[in-house]
Amino acid sequence: MQQFFKFIISKRKFFMWAISFLSIFMVFEISQLKISYDFDSYFAKNESFYQDFEKYQSKFPLGQNHQIVVTLESQVGIDSSFGSKANAVFAEIEQLKGIKKANYFSKISEFNPSNLNGGEKKLVDFKSESSFQESMQYFKSRSKIYQSFFSKDQKSVVGYFTIEKELFNLPGRDTLIHSIRQIVTSSKVKFHLFGIPVMRSIYSEKIWNDFLVFSIVSIALLVLVLYYLFRHFLLILIPCLTVVMGILWNFGLMSLFGFSINMISNLLVPILFVVGISDSIHLISVFYEKIQHGLKKEDAIIESLKEVGKATFLTALVSSTGFLSLSFTSAEAIKFFGLFGFTGIIITYFLSIVIVPSLLLVLDENFFYKQTSVLNQGIWTKVFSGIYSLAHEQKKKVLLIFSFFVLISILLIPQIKTSLFFTNDVKSKDALAQEFSYFEKNIGYLKPFEFVIRTKAESQPINLAFVKGIEKIEKELSNDSNFGAIYSMIFQLKYANYLLHQGKMEYFTIPNSEDKLRYLLKEISNRADEPLFNLNGKKEFYFASKIRDEGSEVMEKKEIQLKHKIESSLPVQVKFTGFGHVLDQSNKSSRTDIFWGLLGDLIVVSLMMAFLFKKSKFILISLLPNLIPLCLLLGIIALLGIPFSPANALILVVIFGISIDDTIHFLTHYLLIRKEDSQAIRSTLLTCGKAMLFVSFLLMAGLGITYFSDFEAISNLGLFGMITIIFATLTEFLITPILLDLFDPI
Repeated sequence: MQQFFKFIISKRKFFMWAISFLSIFMVFEISQLKISYDFDSYFAKNESFYQDFEKYQSKFPLGQNHQIVVTLESQVGIDSSFGSKANAVFAEIEQLKGIKKANYFSKISEFNPSNLNGGEKKLVDFKSESSFQESMQYFKSRSKIYQSFFSKDQKSVVGYFTIEKELFNLPGRDTLIHSIRQIVTSSKVKFHLFGIPVMRSIYSEKIWNDFLVFSIVSIALLVLVLYYLFRHFLLILIPCLTVVMGILWNFGLMSLFGFSINMISNLLVPILFVVGISDSIHLISVFYEKIQHGLKKEDAIIESLKEVGKATFLTALVSSTGFLSLSFTSAEAIKFFGLFGFTGIIITYFLSIVIVPSLLLVLDENFFYKQTSVLNQGIWTKVFSGIYSLAHEQKKKVLLIFSFFVLISILLIPQIKTSLFFTNDVKSKDALAQEFSYFEKNIGYLKPFEFVIRTKAESQPINLAFVKGIEKIEKELSNDSNFGAIYSMIFQLKYANYLLHQGKMEYFTIPNSEDKLRYLLKEISNRADEPLFNLNGKKEFYFASKIRDEGSEVMEKKEIQLKHKIESSLPVQVKFTGFGHVLDQSNKSSRTDIFWGLLGDLIVVSLMMAFLFKKSKFILISLLPNLIPLCLLLGIIALLGIPFSPANALILVVIFGISIDDTIHFLTHYLLIRKEDSQAIRSTLLTCGKAMLFVSFLLMAGLGITYFSDFEAISNLGLFGMITIIFATLTEFLITPILLDLFDPI
């Protein structure tokens, strides 16, 4: 690689001009970068459960996933005055462009018995207070479906507004929600807003806020750390310029190839800052040492690149491989994160070996003799000599302490919680989580629960016995307090029978003859806006409800139990679908994919270590100090009872790829001097330890930025990232020297 570095230095003017022109182009591209409104990219789209979800959403477009729920709250109760005001607010919302369908209390009508499409007589009467209260009592006597228009304490009214499907993943969704907020705010009535479109709108806003905060704070943090290290404006500017240009290039590539930023891609900003700056710190710190030993700056640059250039190339290769392993996951958002994590690290490495040496050579040689870097202060000799003494003289105690905590962590790992909740993405104190809690407590459940019953054969007759079997299942679900109102063929049949008998409530039942059943099924299929069944080929019957959010594991158990119960009593197959099911299954699938990616990363890194260091013992020496921190992290996650989400699994891949960088720097320098230096371990600590320590601090600070994200998963990544880097630094300074002492004695 020495010839390659000499070529870079000799052609540095050409490379600098090329980088300058490309950077201008990338600045233009990044100005076109957009926020992703497509949150379906977090789902495992190539899995069968997602394909079923799309198929049934097309067949049975009930619109639960596209529904905005608006609650207007009265302080004293629902009287005619409040009812009239609520009616006016809901009617104004209904007129907004993008609202496909609206359902609210004052819109419900008494239907014409001769017409399944209904009539004009409204159930709610605003003429007088007495007539209004009488109509309210009528609502209370009806099924869960009608009761869902009011809060449990009868102080709030609820409106359900289905937006156009085309708006669901477009900026127009946010514009529509903003208009709804303006309408309800101007009414001066206390309100609550929820629904999957609302969640996604708030997420989009948070994504942009995170991107700005991460970018600004990362730059500020970088400047402070570099000032502390190098104490001069120019030596701050050079690494900053390198990393900022690397990030610009990477996000410019995103825009160039039509990608948008999302919740996970925001993590690339602090990660690339800390990973990119580590190469510059290692290079500048070694350059300083060479200058202090009397080398001319040209010779110092070549020697510095010779000493750390190979190590920085290897660290870039290993770190980028970790990210690349994520590109094989099912979820597009994680795949996209892995791909651009890979390109970002490679780009930043290339820029660092061109820009840093080129700009250092421009500076006057006397400049470096005048500068006093923290990295060159004598205190570090005492610090790292003490660390070496501890590792060398107290190795048994050190190994015993680490072994004890690793053993405890291994025992705790099986206790890790894997059950996730509907609002796991945001912190429990976030306004969105509070709104969700309010709705579940006062209005009804919000997590969609949907499934399809499908006959095993096309010839399966749909007779009264079969329909009553389905009705029995629905009754059991309706009587379960964990379920909300259930929409299905059963309700449609009962309602059609009710209409057929001039609105008499005693006929709100399944028809009592096969002829009536066939007639009503045909009428509903032909005339209802959204028939919840399909009688062509293998018959399909769609059920939609909302369920109490008790976690993904509880929901999965309920699904298994319900599937067994239905399939053992009827000749059918059951398939679960809906947003809630897809969300839970995608989380489970992504978590598994990331673990397989980590395993693949370990294998690839092991092969790289074997190829680079030629001896199998160095595989153990390089991997063990980096696996211990991951094991300890999993133990802490289990101890704190934090659910293990895909984002938490992502931490393992990211941290492993980053933390092994220091190991490679350590081993590369150690092998370079081991034949000539009988104290090679101590000398390596003294030479590399300073940069490794400051890079670790920078990593902790950089990842710590994400702790302040509004997203719980991203915040956890920051917290766990800091903890893991502390563990990784300890193992690097203590375990790596001990392993070298034991397995590679000089």
